[in-house]
Amino acid sequence: MESPAQELQFEKAELSSPAAGAACTGCSAPIADSYFEANGTVLCPACKLKLEQAFTGGSKAARALKALLLGTGAAAVGAGLWYLVRALTGYEIGLISIAIGIGVGLAVRKGSEGRGGWFYQAMAVFLTYSAVAFTYIPEVARELNRRSEAEIAAEGTAAGEATTAEASLAAGSREPTPSGARAVIRGVVFAVVAVVIGYAAPILSGIDSPMGLLIIAFGLYEAWRHNKRQVIKFVGPLKLAPAQAPAPASPADA
Repeated sequence: MESPAQELQFEKAELSSPAAGAACTGCSAPIADSYFEANGTVLCPACKLKLEQAFTGGSKAARALKALLLGTGAAAVGAGLWYLVRALTGYEIGLISIAIGIGVGLAVRKGSEGRGGWFYQAMAVFLTYSAVAFTYIPEVARELNRRSEAEIAAEGTAAGEATTAEASLAAGSREPTPSGARAVIRGVVFAVVAVVIGYAAPILSGIDSPMGLLIIAFGLYEAWRHNKRQVIKFVGPLKLAPAQAPAPASPADA
């Protein structure tokens, strides 16, 4: 269930000083006597209290974790979609980054319970860019692996020529062999390099295709835009404007 901060929209303000018969924007109940305005939106006292509590209560850590989990999930789905389209068609369809930005932005906003702010904006932008960057990592890894095959084969041959004493010592020890340690270090370095190049790939690709980079930037903007801080100004309590009495009929209307 969405919080009051997510349910109510403040982009369009209601008319000021509503007359009798006006309804609350939050619960649609008729305003009986007094009301509040939140950025020009009419609220009954109960909905005003709920909205205040939604913006002041709760755990910051819990909201941040929820936003991170939901945003990461949306980013993973978007990255998978982009990679699948690229693998099936062979084309870079940068417009997908806009959909990723919107999806991640909405997911982070849902996790933050509509709070918004620079922290959630930065989170949404980072997750969106990460989704795009991670689609390049498999290709980067394959290229790095291809270039290092000759070196790995050469080191494997050298490892097979180890002396019997060294082999026996390695078998009776819990510590990794020198060649095994090198393999672990190589794997870590390989992964780090692949990730670094993957994160740089969208920018490097933009050198040859500025339009593609511009589309990715627009996707990042969408993630940022959906998490702008929502500042609510309450006014009230206010009284309903009295209902206007019908004008008396003129003799000519008789």
